[in-house]
Amino acid sequence: MALKHVKPNEIVNLASGMEGSEEVSRVALVKTSQFTALRVSLKSGENIPAHQVPGYATVLCLRGSVEISLDDRKETMSEGDWLYLNQGQQHAGDCQEFRVR
Repeated sequence: MALKHVKPNEIVNLASGMEGSEEVSRVALVKTSQFTALRVSLKSGENIPAHQVPGYATVLCLRGSVEISLDDRKETMSEGDWLYLNQGQQHAGDCQEFRVR
């Protein structure tokens, strides 16, 4: 089930809709000329290939863990970890564990 685009000042729960499901989803929450926010849910073993975006980017791990490839190194993100990326920085992600609550 896709989330609708979020309106200014609207509160949404990014973890809702993930309970009891290992469904893979990529949903654009907000898309404007200056800003895009996505919620991406991956199954264990699935990945996001190396890519870059023109602006700055952030990654928040809501559940499980993901290995993030950044330039010449790899870092593991766990639940609650947040990452800030430079403009145009190449990155990739490999889902290590998808945990359903």
